[in-house]
Amino acid sequence: MKIFLLRRIDRYAGITLMSLLKVFYKKNNLPKDPKKILVIKLFGIGNFIFLSPTLKNLKKIFPGTQIDILTLDQNRDICRLYKEYIDDIHTLRFSARYIIFDSLRFIFKNHKKYDIVIDFEQFVRLSALLGRMIRPKYLIGSATKNSHKENILDANIVYKEDKHIVEEYFDVVKYLAQGYDKKKLIDTDINIEPPLVQDSSRIKNIARSMRGHLCIGMCIGGREENKDKRYPHFSKVISKILDYENNDKNKKNIMIIFFGSKKESLNVMKILEQMPDPEKKRCMNLAGSLSLSESCSLMSRLDLFVSNDTGPIHIAAAYGVYCIGIYGPTPEKIYRPYTKDALILRDAHKPIIFSYSEKENRWNPLWWPKPDIVSKEIIRFIKKSVK
Repeated sequence: MKIFLLRRIDRYAGITLMSLLKVFYKKNNLPKDPKKILVIKLFGIGNFIFLSPTLKNLKKIFPGTQIDILTLDQNRDICRLYKEYIDDIHTLRFSARYIIFDSLRFIFKNHKKYDIVIDFEQFVRLSALLGRMIRPKYLIGSATKNSHKENILDANIVYKEDKHIVEEYFDVVKYLAQGYDKKKLIDTDINIEPPLVQDSSRIKNIARSMRGHLCIGMCIGGREENKDKRYPHFSKVISKILDYENNDKNKKNIMIIFFGSKKESLNVMKILEQMPDPEKKRCMNLAGSLSLSESCSLMSRLDLFVSNDTGPIHIAAAYGVYCIGIYGPTPEKIYRPYTKDALILRDAHKPIIFSYSEKENRWNPLWWPKPDIVSKEIIRFIKKSVK
């Protein structure tokens, strides 16, 4: 299903439904002793990394409370990696054929079962509608001023897009901690929690082949459309990196490892086809061939990760890997890796602050910094690692 079509449906149908629900709805007060809490976060692997400090602190505020999550089916695996903080996972299939059916089924099965529902979708209206229609005792959400979600929320934590998304999410924790007089329990020094994984025998074998190399991870994915126009940049960047090493006395045996989805694997192959055989042998295409847990495990072993604004770059950053982010329309102030060990590169194009309303994210060549700029920063990192 086209994402821009979903956005239109969500906007026009969502605002209409919320206006109707507002007529029959009266705001509630925080329940005294919640037994079950539902967290709604539909989109983005990176967003679940950003949400991890909030989930951790919700467990501290409500230690004996069941905390479940509702998300899209493709995010089930990342939720499983945070099983310390999530008790049960509910999913919706992301397609025109199933999402309405799954939503109705979820509403029917979970009617009045939750004391508190927390909606972490800042823009999407479907999440607030689902939260309201299952009839919890209290519905709190983080929403933009123009979303109209405040019509059906018991508490609206205004999402202003003036700070990092991790801190925006954490505002909900602060609100609840204050409401239950548990401010001293939460960790105000916000730290990202890396996904918990166990190594498979396959990963142990790949990890052995990485020993003695300076391992650079790359991911060519991203949320913008027309992504294929960026792929030639990666082959140029890799050529410059390997050319530098071939002419350098202090060789580090560089290995390039590609991560990503099955669709991205085909585009990685296109990148490799443009490269001479000696350079191809220095690259490993693992896109589409690993589980999320396996990808996380290998990313934790990298020396450097270079990527567009994707979930994998935030996973790598969560493990303390130095990251070079290549950002286009999304503002790094809000969506950069939440770590000091990251460098963000962009060209002359200014970030789009209200990125959700961007029309189809059409390609702009000024989004992508020149290969010379990217390779220069990678080589600078390599030189430092030699010392």
